[in-house]
Amino acid sequence: MTPRDIEIMVEAARAEQDRDWQYRDALNGKLCATIAEPYRDKDQHPDPFTAADFMIMPKDQVEKQTVQEPQEMIDEQIRKSISTMKNWVATTGGKHG
Repeated sequence: MTPRDIEIMVEAARAEQDRDWQYRDALNGKLCATIAEPYRDKDQHPDPFTAADFMIMPKDQVEKQTVQEPQEMIDEQIRKSISTMKNWVATTGGKHG
């Protein structure tokens, strides 16, 4: 295994962790918005709560990104994993060690 092979694997692992974190953050944000909505003071907060109101990621970053539905995130993760494997096979010829 070459240093580039290791670098590709590390990049893939980091990307997977980022996607997992974003997915969990979005999911928790949606859950919190759903729970808080019936208790919203409609005079003080005329607009309904959104997932972005409760997400850990800074709100300006959330608004720049689209919060994907879970199935869309799974499909994207599968596409990226396949792409990573294709890169690995192209780089190594599919041989271990």
